[in-house]
Amino acid sequence: MRVSLTANSRADRSVFARYGAPMMVAMNLVWGASYLVADIGLREMTPAGLAAWRFLIATLVFFPILVVRRSRISIRRADIVRIVAIGGITVAGSYLLTYQGILLASSTDRAVVSPLEPVALAIMGAIFLRERLAGRQWAGIAVACIGAYLLVSRHGFGRASERVMLGQGLMLLSFFTEGLYSILGKPLLGRYRPLVLTVWAMLFATIILFLTAAFKGGLPAPPHTLTTWLAVLFLAIPCSVVGYTLWYLVLEHMPAGKVGVFVFLQPVVGIGLGMLFRAERATLLLLAGTLLVVLGVWLTGGGAVEALPVAEPSA
Repeated sequence: MRVSLTANSRADRSVFARYGAPMMVAMNLVWGASYLVADIGLREMTPAGLAAWRFLIATLVFFPILVVRRSRISIRRADIVRIVAIGGITVAGSYLLTYQGILLASSTDRAVVSPLEPVALAIMGAIFLRERLAGRQWAGIAVACIGAYLLVSRHGFGRASERVMLGQGLMLLSFFTEGLYSILGKPLLGRYRPLVLTVWAMLFATIILFLTAAFKGGLPAPPHTLTTWLAVLFLAIPCSVVGYTLWYLVLEHMPAGKVGVFVFLQPVVGIGLGMLFRAERATLLLLAGTLLVVLGVWLTGGGAVEALPVAEPSA
């Protein structure tokens, strides 16, 4: 995805061209920690409630920023249904799957499989857009799948692990719902800036999350404790508002493949935080699975195939 910066952004160009790599390092360290933070929020809130309040706060901050930057934020009536579908499937749906997966498994599980999103995107490109993949890319997909299997199976296959395996399966499924952003959003990219499209999708996702929760039994209550409020604010501001903005701006000055490489920091952060706060052990299967996932993503290309735009980070 390419983002057109505003007319008075010559200084911005210099900053993002020079400091794009350090910015992506910092953001992927933050995104790597976001799964543990989400785990903290889920101690009090449901997956739907956590996602709803995260994106409500994020959209309330995002729209004034877009106005200040003089971004064109209006959308065509004919595009509303597609943007609602993007919000419902790729934002609301993906984060419900992710948070439910963390609730059933662990934040470490989500962090270590985070690089798999481009692999899912490559598979979807081959299926939906008939994008031809090279032999190296198919080999990368196979290696990444073996790594994912090792990660899923590291808890064993007894009854006690069924809940964890279900959670891991939901996390993996979330990559494919997230990948639909690129399929559904591709026809809209000529009319809207990627960040504007993402913010509208977030808004519709927020509405859908609140309506779904209300239908099931009541609107999701705001956090009750300071710890949970801090978790929600961390997910909304540094992870969503700051992170997504920097992601798209850096993409203006760095190839998508190079930007995507920094996602490999997330498993490192996730494993480290899991060892510190969740008593996670760095077992052979955990390390071997993580390394195979990283190798598989590198072989696949590190980013999405050329026919597909780069989706926003799912952290």
